[in-house]
Amino acid sequence: MKKKFLNFGKTTITVLVILLLAKFIFANITAFDIEWWNQKTYSNLPSNTLRQWAEGMEGRVGMPLGTGHIFYVDSAVINEGDGSSWLNAKDTLDEAVNLCENSRGDVIYVAQGHAETFLAQSLDCDVIGVTIIGCGSGSLRPTITYGHTSAEVAIGADNVTIMNMRFISSVTGVLMGIEVEDGVDYFTIRNCEFTDAGDDPAVDEFVEAINFVNGNIGCTIDHCVFTAKAAGAASAIMLDADTDQLTISNCIIRGDYGTACINGDTTASTNLFLLNNIIVNGSLVADGGLNAEPAIELLDSTAGLCNGNVFAADVATGLLIRVADDMTFIDNWIADSDGDDKAGATESTSGTITVFVDGG
Repeated sequence: MKKKFLNFGKTTITVLVILLLAKFIFANITAFDIEWWNQKTYSNLPSNTLRQWAEGMEGRVGMPLGTGHIFYVDSAVINEGDGSSWLNAKDTLDEAVNLCENSRGDVIYVAQGHAETFLAQSLDCDVIGVTIIGCGSGSLRPTITYGHTSAEVAIGADNVTIMNMRFISSVTGVLMGIEVEDGVDYFTIRNCEFTDAGDDPAVDEFVEAINFVNGNIGCTIDHCVFTAKAAGAASAIMLDADTDQLTISNCIIRGDYGTACINGDTTASTNLFLLNNIIVNGSLVADGGLNAEPAIELLDSTAGLCNGNVFAADVATGLLIRVADDMTFIDNWIADSDGDDKAGATESTSGTITVFVDGG
């Protein structure tokens, strides 16, 4: 039901006061629910402009405006300032993170075309509840380039979210793109890309694009793309020790991974969910391009659910394509043919597997 606010003024301060009061009076109200003064009659009034601004802010954050502060980052800013607007944005992510406070719900917007090159550890997301949102699409998304093998993004606090960013390795053997540190929980990454499209894609790679160190609970990787062209890559996602309630969904993982696209073969994880992913160990550009290593390799006692995935690798059996004996598999596709033959089979709910071998 629409809530009407009649002529409360036309300033930004009034808009924020209205939204704040509405949040407390009407628990679920957002900028979209407010019928602004005379908006239907005078479409060019400032009140209408402010409504669009408020709706845009809520839409970008993906939730009603909360108590957090909003900061801006743009490497192309002319006059760097306090980060409170695009005109006086900070020019590095690290500076913006340092402005945030724990558990306040702060949001950092990163400008389209923003570019940073990391040497050694260049970003530590160590503020609880901070959200980093990249603007733009495709190659215009903000880009972090790794210029040293020890460069990384460290997730050092709970409830950190990163959205719509690009991470590019530009030297051989970048150890980790993102490290989720020991005991850090509820990290979320969405719509991000990890690739070795650096100075020389044939040798520049992430050894591990994302590494979960130990005891990480409730993390999510969603709608991300991982590509590895260089043979030095080990895994796109590494579960270095036990994780719990990790969800990997709607991702494309494709490349020359020496161990497995998703690897967790040293310590068992619990409640692992792999949902609707395309996971290919090898290349899809020529016959014989698939690797003789599994798509996923998890310790036998790892428990969870695999549903709606495509697994491909050049190994002898379906069980070797996805090494995870104690996971529950429902409605997945598996194949080890990569040339001119169409090969593959669905896995039934009973767990029996049929695999067509190359040329078969």
